[in-house]
Amino acid sequence: MKSHRILRIITNSEAEPGGAANHVFHLSSRLNTVFETMVVCGTGERLIQRLKRARVPVLSLPTLKRSLSPLLDAACTKELYRIIVGGKFDIVAAHSTKAGLVGRLAAAMAHTPLIVFTAHGFSFNEPSGRLRHYVALMEEKLGARLGDHIIAVSDYDRRSALQKGVCREDKITTIHNGIDAGGLAQTRGFNKEDIGLPPNSRVIGTIANFYPNKGLGFFVDAFEIVSRNLKDVHAVLIGDGPMLADICSQVESKGLKDRVHFYGYREDATQFVPAFDVFALSSVKEGFPWALLEAMALARPVAATEVGGIAEMVGEAAAIVPPGDPPSLASAIIGLLSDRRRATALGMAAKERVMQNFTLEKMVKKTGQLYLSLLDGRGK
Repeated sequence: MKSHRILRIITNSEAEPGGAANHVFHLSSRLNTVFETMVVCGTGERLIQRLKRARVPVLSLPTLKRSLSPLLDAACTKELYRIIVGGKFDIVAAHSTKAGLVGRLAAAMAHTPLIVFTAHGFSFNEPSGRLRHYVALMEEKLGARLGDHIIAVSDYDRRSALQKGVCREDKITTIHNGIDAGGLAQTRGFNKEDIGLPPNSRVIGTIANFYPNKGLGFFVDAFEIVSRNLKDVHAVLIGDGPMLADICSQVESKGLKDRVHFYGYREDATQFVPAFDVFALSSVKEGFPWALLEAMALARPVAATEVGGIAEMVGEAAAIVPPGDPPSLASAIIGLLSDRRRATALGMAAKERVMQNFTLEKMVKKTGQLYLSLLDGRGK
């Protein structure tokens, strides 16, 4: 019997169906047997249709947008307040920075019994100027005062929040993202010819939203270095977003148009991963990236930047380099492509690490248990 009602809030758009959206989808669809769940998200049909297919009630709120806008944000808070009061929700769970702020404010105004925020990487950890960093930190501190508990998707983010004084130690819990590793292990996926590449080519691939945090310009710079040192290499980029045109222009200006291939947003993005000889992640800011977990579960050799929770995700099972350093990323990629035995061993170690530590079942179970424990502590 479903004894508690939960409202999940997330900004969402056609350009960003990334890890946070996956997180919300899986929690909403799998905890729906225990909690009566509803999702409110911004405009963006991809997440909405996935939720509808899973029979999770979902409401699109056009005023719920990623970018800051005082008028829209005020209107959004007012609408969320009405939804929360009308739905008599026991829990409001907000995801990512913007939804976290307006969602927690509306929930606090409605006197919701339990208000939880999941930080998919804190905005104050993004590369930025001092003023923007200060504003982002103040937003998180205000949000923490409005809510009851924070879920961090990595120990890195939990430590960062505590070091910055965002909240008390007992007000934040790490629950790592998890994936359906068993299901992914059965994936045959595409081979190189399936995606239009020569069968004997060596492919460096990535899956990412085209936002500044993903550092895709550094990916292209690194690939240019790789292509000067190795023959028959190709790069595959899967994703969409506001920086797509800029990255395409960068590729063209470097004369790499025949070597770098853009596939846009793909529902079947994971099917491409078996065709990659190396999965490369060039982010300058991350939480606990979903795409990297999937690549590891498919035993792909990984070269990734040391940001956010990536180091604790991969352990010793990947080549780790500093962010914003294309020569180091290129060197790591070349090393993996040049030493097939080492690359295979790292890929198998990565798969085992995901199977042991980062499954969807563990993530869902820990989240449900935390909700119930927090509600019990409030006598609900």
